[in-house]
Amino acid sequence: MNTIEPQKIYTESETANWLRIKPSTLAAGRCRKDSPLPWVKVGKRRIGYIGQDILNLIDKGRMELPTKEF
Repeated sequence: MNTIEPQKIYTESETANWLRIKPSTLAAGRCRKDSPLPWVKVGKRRIGYIGQDILNLIDKGRMELPTKEF
């Protein structure tokens, strides 16, 4: 897995791997209804995450350091 495809639906474990968190962290956020990552129901019992939403969350958390001029 090298890049996140914006249109692909990722499993809970794939998403957790990209975000470097445990799948249980994603599940807890869904149960508490405070997850910053939208999710979709795939079938009767499966949960998925859209690639573009994962990318948006990563970009939202990215911090840019100010550059120093010498």
